[in-house]
Amino acid sequence: MKKIILRLKNLIFNLGSLAVIFPIFLMKDFLSSKKQSVSINKITWFGAYGNGNLGDDLIFYSLKRLLNKNDIEINLSIRDFEKAKNYGVQLFSKGEQFFDFWSYKKRIKECDAVFLGGGGLLEYYYPSKQAYRMLLIYLCPLMLARIYGKPSYVVGMGVNSDKIQNSFFRFIYRSILSSCKLIITRDEKSKNGLIGNGVETNIIASFDPVLSLDLPLREPFDSNKKTIGFLLWPYFLWPHFYENAESLPESKRKKHENFVEQLQQSIKTLSKEYNIKLLTFHFSDTILYKELEMTFEEKASLGTFLKSIAQVDLVVSMRYHGIITSVLNEIPVISIDVQQKMDAIMRNYDLYNYNIKVDDFSKDTLLSKVKHIEDNNVDTLKKIQDKNKEVKQNIRKSYSEIL
Repeated sequence: MKKIILRLKNLIFNLGSLAVIFPIFLMKDFLSSKKQSVSINKITWFGAYGNGNLGDDLIFYSLKRLLNKNDIEINLSIRDFEKAKNYGVQLFSKGEQFFDFWSYKKRIKECDAVFLGGGGLLEYYYPSKQAYRMLLIYLCPLMLARIYGKPSYVVGMGVNSDKIQNSFFRFIYRSILSSCKLIITRDEKSKNGLIGNGVETNIIASFDPVLSLDLPLREPFDSNKKTIGFLLWPYFLWPHFYENAESLPESKRKKHENFVEQLQQSIKTLSKEYNIKLLTFHFSDTILYKELEMTFEEKASLGTFLKSIAQVDLVVSMRYHGIITSVLNEIPVISIDVQQKMDAIMRNYDLYNYNIKVDDFSKDTLLSKVKHIEDNNVDTLKKIQDKNKEVKQNIRKSYSEIL
């Protein structure tokens, strides 16, 4: 009963806040120009940081590096101080509700520019009230930036390619994002998603900013067998693996059980010729690893993960940043595709032959992909090396537009 009352209270406060702030935003947007030029020395930056996600941490480090200006003061929003890493900037909590903007509006009022990104803040697995609520929370700082006359930038952003189904929410989405001075997406698919929903502003399609990093190339190590690294997570249990596993639909449970069975058979067969290493990127990965009854790192840390992935010869990844860190290390990768962004990056690197849709995953499919990579290893590595050079140049050029 308490949960129901709390949800009702949050709903009323969120809708009430939106009803107040959105008309003010529309009026200011109509009267203002987004072409104003200002010197940016102080940024209030919003994203999904402090969430225990190594991918988000990598994104911020790479974006901060791309700005390439030491005298900028950054105030970074985080979700949880206990999970916050050493970002090297000032931190503040942005809250978990739309109406929490009251707690950070002063930071926007006193800054020179508002940044949103990077990551998949504008991506979601399926349209729902929950997805729309989260999108509004991320878009809210952009509304406040317009109200206070601050330029806003969306950087390193992933966006769904689909058209938003709800016409009123699509209007809100289009209006807010069109008020931004510049949007840099992490793939062409994301740019097309913005344009398809009517967003009209300066949009640059680039690549994920993490691909700009120069990771130390892995060193050869002695082993009688090559090593395959698996980066997996319980996709079919999402989002129920947090607290409400009993709410998991039977259809998803069966898909999960079949997926685990196919993984077990795959690993059993591959272990005859390869060493197998399980890579931990997020706490949810370990749920699946326990079912596989194999040794793994209990806690995810960026240093451990980067060291571990540099010690394998091939990666099988269900995580987007598993693909990115693989190609940065010039390691061939097979993607078990669970999101549009994974499809996009495999196409960008001309590695789509090694992409497996999660619903189509089977032992035979994976084994055939592994064999194909072994037979074409030299060509695959050449593709990755050439693309890395092109991508780094593109990213640096795209982000030079900001400052």
